[in-house]
Amino acid sequence: MTVPRPEFVRVSDAPAVYGMDRSTVYRWAEKGVITIYRRGRMSWVKASEMSHYIETGLGDQPGDQKDKT
Repeated sequence: MTVPRPEFVRVSDAPAVYGMDRSTVYRWAEKGVITIYRRGRMSWVKASEMSHYIETGLGDQPGDQKDKT
């Protein structure tokens, strides 16, 4: 059975979900490739936008993801 991915992911959870720093998420938002949604003090991103940006390889640019070595 496949567990569906959530529609939104908290920016603070991005390191665990996507293996990147929160600062990377904010940098991508500054570039305009993803949108950060705020509700109160929480910041969220659409999981589909994050996945698309990562899968297209655009997230592999220097400085966009932390080194996993």
